Amino acid sequence: MAIDSQLPVPHAVLPSGFIHGFATASYQIEGGHNADGRLPSVWDDLCRVPGAIKDGTSGDVAIDSYHLYEQDIDLLAAYGATHYRFSISWSRVIPLGGREDPVNEKGIEYYNRLIDGLLARGIQPCVTIFHWDLPSELEKRYGGWSCQDEVTLDYERYSKLLFDRFGDRVKLWITLNEPYCVGMFSSLGLKPNFSFEKDLYQIAHSLILSHAMAVDLYRREYKERQGGVIGVTLNSDWCEPIDESDEAKWCASRRLDQALGWYADPIYLGRYPENIVKEAGSRLPQFTAEQWRLVKGSSDFFGLNSYTTTIATGERNDLDLDGGVVTVQHDKHGKLIGNPAQCDWLKDVPWGFRKLLRYINERYLEQYPGMKLYVTEQGFCVQDEHNMSIQEACNDVQRETYYRGYLNEVVGAVQEDGIPVAGYFAWSLADNMEWLEGYIPRFGVTAVDRENGNKRYPKKSSGFLKRFFDSAVKA
Repeated sequence: MAIDSQLPVPHAVLPSGFIHGFATASYQIEGGHNADGRLPSVWDDLCRVPGAIKDGTSGDVAIDSYHLYEQDIDLLAAYGATHYRFSISWSRVIPLGGREDPVNEKGIEYYNRLIDGLLARGIQPCVTIFHWDLPSELEKRYGGWSCQDEVTLDYERYSKLLFDRFGDRVKLWITLNEPYCVGMFSSLGLKPNFSFEKDLYQIAHSLILSHAMAVDLYRREYKERQGGVIGVTLNSDWCEPIDESDEAKWCASRRLDQALGWYADPIYLGRYPENIVKEAGSRLPQFTAEQWRLVKGSSDFFGLNSYTTTIATGERNDLDLDGGVVTVQHDKHGKLIGNPAQCDWLKDVPWGFRKLLRYINERYLEQYPGMKLYVTEQGFCVQDEHNMSIQEACNDVQRETYYRGYLNEVVGAVQEDGIPVAGYFAWSLADNMEWLEGYIPRFGVTAVDRENGNKRYPKKSSGFLKRFFDSAVKA
């Protein structure tokens, strides 16, 4: 159904071996919420809080990848993917979540079938260990990520299970997806007494330490014999000052520290950003000397999720999660900085992504010669696509334009700036449940007819991405 316009794409401009594919997350696509022994995650709970999800839906069925995963593998092969990034549902493989709780072999079997099916089609699995769906029982037992002493040990055991059962075939591991967002979602209907003044910093601390412990475990016991790499994927958009004023420049820097540096500085530099230390004060938990030895350098690559750009106005506010600075997506004359998407926060601003890549290269990658950067998520939701017919949705010109612009910046970063970008995962393989927004935003390169058996339909953008990587990656 999708029609590719066949506009020119660059040839042989990305290094041989450049990996590319698509990303998903378990709760957003799998469904099968109570199938074969799976128990609830915190997202199952949140979806049952009245008014929590914009369209009143849940991931109970999602797009039913638990039963239709073979169709998804067929799509990946048709789209020319070399890799597929998906996450494991913790509560599917350890339904109660804890280190002494039983393993659900039915859940293990599902992921074995998925991994083996991918490999049979020449597609390498890239596994995200944790993509926001903490087992509900751990939230009830001790408050989940707020309780460092418990959750780090449970996460370590969970990671060990995955290394044991899948590590012979999985060679690219991501410990955490966007830890910056976990604290935000922990406050939404799950922790009635949640305090940004305390809990947000403790959750971040637990996440960083859990990541570092899993990486240390993998490097000590698995890396040599399994031959994989392991790291974290962080989310950040570029923040541009609205003018040359000191206030705007400081706020842009502060926003980057909050979104990226809060996690990247400890992991790659072995310290917190000065702004975080100064403004968090006693709210910021301290790592011991031994913990710092685990944290610093605890990533074999730099994983980056990035979608858009924001503009710092130079004004301040009281929102801790945003670094206490006001951001907009228009210039000082009120003009939008890019084509708007369905989600209010998303505009098509490829030039900002190039600036972010340069910033990351200078601040982090140059400290680790040879380290690669993987773009682990990037995508666009076309306005009102949820109200379109399948045929209209598949003619997703705006999404193709978005990918063309951002991928051209990737090529420029590699060719002109010498930045070691070595992989790109589009978000997402298919339209799915976009967390608090439900099924309203559509990020997929595949349309899904949820009213008729979750039938899949390739969109125009899927054809563009295949042509782009077939041409752009050197043989």
